[in-house]
Amino acid sequence: MRIGFLLSVPAIAATLVFAGCSEDSPSIIPTVDLVDAGQATCSFTPVSIHQGEPFDVQVEIRNLGNKSSGSFTVEFYSSSNTIISWLDHLLGSVLMGSIEAGGQATCALNVVNTSTIPVGNWYIGWDIDSGYAVNESDEDNNTNVKTGVLLQVLAPPNPDLRDRGETYRSFTPQTASQGAPLAVSCDIENAGTAGSGAFAVRFYASANTSIQTSDYLIGSAAMAAIPLGSYAACSLPAGDLSAVPPGTYYVGWIIDADAQVTELVETNNTAYKTGYQLVITQTATGWIGGASDGWKTSSAPPSASDLRSFNRPAGLCLDSAGNIYAADSENHRICKWSSAGAAIGWIGGGNTGWQTAGTSASGAGDHWFARPYGVFVTTGGDIYVADRDNHRISKWDGTGQLVGWIGGGLNGWQTGSAPVAGTDFKSFQSPRGIFVSSAGDLFVADTGNNRIAKWDGSGTAAGWIGGAADAWQTTAAPASGSDYRSFSQPSGVWADSSGNIFVADTGNCRVSKWSGTGTAAGWIGGAQNGWQTGTAPASGTDYQSFVSPAGIYVDATGRIVVADSGAGCVFMWSGLGNAYGWIGGGVDGWQTGTTASASGADYRRFQGPTGVFGNASGNLFVADCLNDRVSKW
Repeated sequence: MRIGFLLSVPAIAATLVFAGCSEDSPSIIPTVDLVDAGQATCSFTPVSIHQGEPFDVQVEIRNLGNKSSGSFTVEFYSSSNTIISWLDHLLGSVLMGSIEAGGQATCALNVVNTSTIPVGNWYIGWDIDSGYAVNESDEDNNTNVKTGVLLQVLAPPNPDLRDRGETYRSFTPQTASQGAPLAVSCDIENAGTAGSGAFAVRFYASANTSIQTSDYLIGSAAMAAIPLGSYAACSLPAGDLSAVPPGTYYVGWIIDADAQVTELVETNNTAYKTGYQLVITQTATGWIGGASDGWKTSSAPPSASDLRSFNRPAGLCLDSAGNIYAADSENHRICKWSSAGAAIGWIGGGNTGWQTAGTSASGAGDHWFARPYGVFVTTGGDIYVADRDNHRISKWDGTGQLVGWIGGGLNGWQTGSAPVAGTDFKSFQSPRGIFVSSAGDLFVADTGNNRIAKWDGSGTAAGWIGGAADAWQTTAAPASGSDYRSFSQPSGVWADSSGNIFVADTGNCRVSKWSGTGTAAGWIGGAQNGWQTGTAPASGTDYQSFVSPAGIYVDATGRIVVADSGAGCVFMWSGLGNAYGWIGGGVDGWQTGTTASASGADYRRFQGPTGVFGNASGNLFVADCLNDRVSKW
């Protein structure tokens, strides 16, 4: 039986008649109007789900028109408000069959793909005849929502691994030698909504409180699954500090470091011990020289001229393989030793190639040196030498063949006898320090000319800094000076990766810093921390002062290491200009007391150190000049 009902239509429609009907028997036009049957007939269950869990939604649809509807589509949406539109999140669609006039049908959808619904509370609604397949008398009543209740979408049930708290964190010892074992422990809890499964924890030494995989890895621990709401102890009984350079570090860890567990929160996996820090001290390894191979810990040897001895080594450098090059000044040669402490050979003395026998005399011609003071080896293996008494910078290849020299008022690499000292910007006067940048630029501590000179890789002079002025100069050499833009017999030079230039300003008892454009930034020393711009300080024996800084090295973290020949020790300062301490004095570790009695001959002391260089592992190598040896810490 059909169900009849009164349908209200616009007045204009009521005046129309079907063809063939008389004016005395008007008929109503057949229409369709699809609407939901009201709030009592629509529902969804459950009303709370985790992302990825299904739910069911149902709505009763009526045809208020006077003819059958034909088939049509219903689309279901989740919406942040009660207005349903195609901009909302589509949950799915149902193809409905025809509903007869006055009839009603159930439309039900099992929503399976809920992983894309954002976490939150949502209205559930629908759009009847979403594709406009049916011509309806009212097209504005096809959308609606279930009112009074919202769908709660929760994050999927996952674990949440995190550190249990400061009370359960520890490491011992707080002060350790490089390479010594470190014991670290912490508790890890699962504060999520499911058990975790197995995971790994990695432990790091970090220069700051941001623990990252780029920090120094000291070990890892494999952890078993942690049930929901439980916790477990995590320990590293013997962390490896061999790759951590001396310094002060935070000790921290990254939980689930390999991302083995999908967690509710992935940003709370790092933690560190906040109560104190780890101090890794510099420990003396020994020295090379003394007519034999290997690192030794006895007192200093006498000077000698054989292959395995030194006579006043002044400057040194390491190549990419860890080989050690020393400017053996009074033997007038450059010596090469392996990282294991075995003598490989020497260049100089009028010879070509590396020599393993005989001795080297002073000379001014090709393949000779006269008291070489500084040496630098590039990543390509080229060797640059500050040939002090020959007033030139020599270049040799890795096989020990001379390429040429610069100086003497000329541009370009020259061969032949050494030039005389000069004060023009293309000459040198007793150069001591040499540094070559990754771009191939040469920076020279032109000691007798009280300046730092710059040359390009082709051997062309670019200018110099010093002389109480900023910017690179091309005039004659300046006089020595004590203001912060002058030098007094500088001996060492270094340029960092940012182009900053650091100078061991020997006669002024300080270390100066300049920008790559030749602008003076300030100096450190004088019994205070921080970069200063006043006149040169007096010498001093406290850990924040210098006596005669001679050699300089800046590591990858920006720490400044200085060999102070007058103080008989090696200093370290931070990039901010804060004194860290000094090594020497017969004990291991960085000291902050007076340097007055630092000098000596045992293996943990220096006497007139003039050169210093470091490696990526934090070891320091020192040209212990007056002890006729090269030391390693």
